[in-house]
Amino acid sequence: MDTYQCKVCKLEYTDEKIAKECEVWCSTHESCNYLIAQQAINKNAAKDLSITDDERFKE
Repeated sequence: MDTYQCKVCKLEYTDEKIAKECEVWCSTHESCNYLIAQQAINKNAAKDLSITDDERFKE
C-alpha cells in the first residue's frame, strides 16, 4: 500500500490529496487539523505542533 506523508507534522495517509491538504493546513496554521488528522494511518506519530496532543488523536 502506498502512503503519503505530510512534510510538516509527519502524519501519513493512504490518499495523496488528504496528505497535501494536511500539509497546507499545517504550514498555514502551524497546527494540525483534527478532521484531517483523524484520517491518518499513524495518528500517534504527529510532530509536536502547538495544539497537537496524543489524547486528541486516540480513537
